[in-house]
Amino acid sequence: MEFLRKNAVNLFFGIWLVINLMQASATELFDDEAYYWLYSKFLDWGYYDHPPMIALVIKAGYGLFQNEFGLRLIIAVMSTATLAIIYRLLPSKNDGLFFAIACSMGLLQLGGIIAVPDIPLGFFVALFFLWYKRFIRKSSLVNGLLLGLAMALMLYSKYHGVLIIFFTFASNLSLVKKPGAWLAAIFGALLFAPHLLWQYAHDWPSIHFHLFERNASEYSFSFTIEYLIGQILLAGPLMGWLLLWKSFFYKSGDLFERALKFC
Repeated sequence: MEFLRKNAVNLFFGIWLVINLMQASATELFDDEAYYWLYSKFLDWGYYDHPPMIALVIKAGYGLFQNEFGLRLIIAVMSTATLAIIYRLLPSKNDGLFFAIACSMGLLQLGGIIAVPDIPLGFFVALFFLWYKRFIRKSSLVNGLLLGLAMALMLYSKYHGVLIIFFTFASNLSLVKKPGAWLAAIFGALLFAPHLLWQYAHDWPSIHFHLFERNASEYSFSFTIEYLIGQILLAGPLMGWLLLWKSFFYKSGDLFERALKFC
């Protein structure tokens, strides 16, 4: 029992990863996953509707095992690592409560094995906040470069990463006065430049697709209602409403928590 108590966190993440890998090998591919697998057969700096990170992630795992397990291998590792980084970012630790909340969110289990761009995005968002927390404490050259790397990796995963960058800056406008923040922005932009050049060379296909060519219907107010209800379900059908309610009224204690709340 003493061993279990001292190693509860490591055991939790180990069991979580094993279950994810078991699910990954025993579940047939979804149509989106098959589509992204085709990406991995033709590596490039960009694709019609997404940046290239998902192609690289699938390529790496599928190169080891040519089946569903291999296709999802890195995804399962990334989703588990994301949860571990979140645990590390907690200002105070309550292991039992953390385990309970994680297990109450079905999306973490199902979504943790599906090879789609959201999983790499979530991982690099967590990494971004880990390095942003260090940057706030010490805006050194290394921390600035790491922050820029995280920003580029988010954008290479999914364009939604720009929202994390924007709202983090909005939560701390004093970043504009920090040379380290400028270094991070310039370094991140340089790393992301190959994708932008690819977009330019191909007449910006992703912008045309997402803004003008999607097959969605014209906007309806019901879309917004469905989205808001969906947030509760995604956070967990039993606990989602409570988590969102508490986070809404939570008062940020420092710049790091302020960034989290803005995002």
